[in-house]
Amino acid sequence: MRLRRLLQADDGAAVVEFALVMPILALIIFGIIDFGRAFYTVNNIISAVREGARYGAILSAPLSVTGQREIRDRVRSVSQPFGGDSLRDEQIQIEFPNGELVRVRVQNYPFRPLTPIAGALGVGTWPITRQATFRWERGT
Repeated sequence: MRLRRLLQADDGAAVVEFALVMPILALIIFGIIDFGRAFYTVNNIISAVREGARYGAILSAPLSVTGQREIRDRVRSVSQPFGGDSLRDEQIQIEFPNGELVRVRVQNYPFRPLTPIAGALGVGTWPITRQATFRWERGT
């Protein structure tokens, strides 16, 4: 009788089931958090380059040293990283393709996911590149 009761006891079954399900649940939760952070980061960079190009479009000399510094400062001030690196000058490129357009590009901004499995899968850093182009308004 005792043996039958002992074999039917399931007191620790919930703990074992939780131990089996918890790693999968944690990866799903971290994946959702990383996806949200990546989406925020891409939108943040898009907004920053758009603001930089818009600002460069109204400058009288967007390719001067002062103009480029002001555009880079504007891009950095708009960009608000969420758990990532700040933008550096070498990542912000300013072009004046045909004398009519101002193009601002952020290139190879490193996004690092929080999910521990991402590093094991070889996707430890995702480079993000975004650009915006505005027509030059001939400055004020």
